[in-house]
Amino acid sequence: MLKSKLLRNNPEVESSEKFFNSHDGIRLNSTTWSPDVEPNGIISLVHDFGEHIGRYNNLANKLATKGFIVRGFDFRGHGRSEGKKRQCGGFHKMISDLELFLMLCDKEFEDIPHFIYAQGFGATIVLNYAANHIFITSGIIITSPWFELTKKKSFLGMMLLSLISVFFPSFQMSIKFRAEDMSRDLRMVHNYRVDPLIHKKISIRLLLETIDAGIKASMSIYKINNPLLVMHGTDDRITSCKSSRNFVRNSGNKTSYIEWEGGVS
Repeated sequence: MLKSKLLRNNPEVESSEKFFNSHDGIRLNSTTWSPDVEPNGIISLVHDFGEHIGRYNNLANKLATKGFIVRGFDFRGHGRSEGKKRQCGGFHKMISDLELFLMLCDKEFEDIPHFIYAQGFGATIVLNYAANHIFITSGIIITSPWFELTKKKSFLGMMLLSLISVFFPSFQMSIKFRAEDMSRDLRMVHNYRVDPLIHKKISIRLLLETIDAGIKASMSIYKINNPLLVMHGTDDRITSCKSSRNFVRNSGNKTSYIEWEGGVS
């Protein structure tokens, strides 16, 4: 661990930041929120694309006051972690970073239940990992998974992106959604707009890899043996709620689904 910094928090919760090294030497920032009581378990948070784990501070504080240790990290190219912004070195490296992070959590807190909570792009990474790896967790919670975007590229648009990616894989394009699409909470919308650690572009290569990973994840329910809770808002303007419905349609008794009527994320 290379760095530790105490963060501002409520009196019942202590939070600190640390860095750990990825398998290829990228320094990744992590944050831990610890309750002032004997922990009931640990919850690993996995953030959405373009975000950072600090955006989940309010949620982490609430969970910690309920007796959970909460830990999350910034994916490479995100937040305070190293790596090229908006490129991230490829989807497979982000899965590798997640695997290392979960392993470190299990090693440090091996005698208490371990849950995973992931949002959007992070949910797609977690599902791809869970579908292709055998690991023990008390449960996985995903919200608004990126199986499919609500505004899909046309066939010709995808062909053009694929062609451009051959010659200019690092070419970046804007993510076309508004801050209001993230939440109906005006404070959260404002914070998203002014947050200097948020980025709103993505490389063509990573976009194509994520679209492919979303398709694979959407067909992976039969490969996932962990207890799973899927949640999605019916008015989500970014990721498709219909795709989440289809995902859980053929699930077993280990999977639960909650749909928020009118919810945007």
